[in-house]
Amino acid sequence: MSPSEIFRGIAAALGEGWVYREGYSVHGTDGFIDGPDKQSLRLEMGKQYRENERGKVYVIGLLGDLHKHMSGSKSFRIGVSVGKGFDRVARDIRRRLLPVYREELAEARERKRAWDRDEKAKEELARVISATVGGHRVSHSPDRTIWYHRDNPCSARVTGSSEVEFKLRLDAEQAKKLATWLRENR
Repeated sequence: MSPSEIFRGIAAALGEGWVYREGYSVHGTDGFIDGPDKQSLRLEMGKQYRENERGKVYVIGLLGDLHKHMSGSKSFRIGVSVGKGFDRVARDIRRRLLPVYREELAEARERKRAWDRDEKAKEELARVISATVGGHRVSHSPDRTIWYHRDNPCSARVTGSSEVEFKLRLDAEQAKKLATWLRENR
């Protein structure tokens, strides 16, 4: 039986909503099974020249772009013996891989939503500062926004949705005025 037939059999045994798609290996030894709620599993055949991998399929839960938001503490890779039959392989995937994978996938999605909210707030803060300070905004990265006023550059680094670091280059008179303002506005 070819790897793609094995992978199709596993997808069918996983049930409704699980669909096989071809992998990228030139030898056809890998593939993907996409499932409900944008779940994705990568399947790899064990190496035939390694005795302990013969007849095995390795199943890896994929996070896609969410990998940047994972906790890094969980493993989404299991090895299953194809000789057990597709139903047993699917049962092992459901029991050993999917609970941990789904939990991390949900947590990564929530961390991504929180990160997106924070990035949007940082960008809005950078926009407000830019509109307030005036001048020309050179950088559009929220983490480093630079404005130019006459010959004195003012840079600000938005470090969070409610925190900004300013860097100012002032002449002596401007520095005295700023120091006075800071003292009066503590």
